[in-house]
Order: sequence, then C-alpha cells, then structure tokens
Amino acid sequence: MAERYFLTVAEIQEILNVSPATAYKVIRQVNDEFRKENPKAITVSGRVNRQLFFKFVGLEEPPTDSKNR
Repeated sequence: MAERYFLTVAEIQEILNVSPATAYKVIRQVNDEFRKENPKAITVSGRVNRQLFFKFVGLEEPPTDSKNR
C-alpha cells in the first residue's frame, strides 16, 4: 500500500489530544495558510497534508511504520 499523504480529523485529535471541533479548526488553518502561499493548490476538506501539519504545529514527524499503513 502506498504511503498516506494526508492526516484525518481523528489522527489530528490523537496527535494533539483535542476535540473534533479543534482538530477541524487546525486543519482549516493549515490548509488556509497553504492556499495563501500556493493559490492554485487543491486542498481536501477534513484532511491535511502530513508534512504541512507537522511543520505548522512545530512537531517532528514520526517515522512511518509500514505495519500501520
């Protein structure tokens, strides 16, 4: 299976230990910031690019585990 490029609301909730509403808010903020820098970019509602998310929140991206894909 291919590497997953997007995080879901549930994954954001788990990483940040926040409510679904807050997770959606974070996703909107990251996607809005990305669109400001890249006006022709396509973003997906309720999903956020994995690399952008970790950069935005200032966390180091954990290594991907091929067993958890």
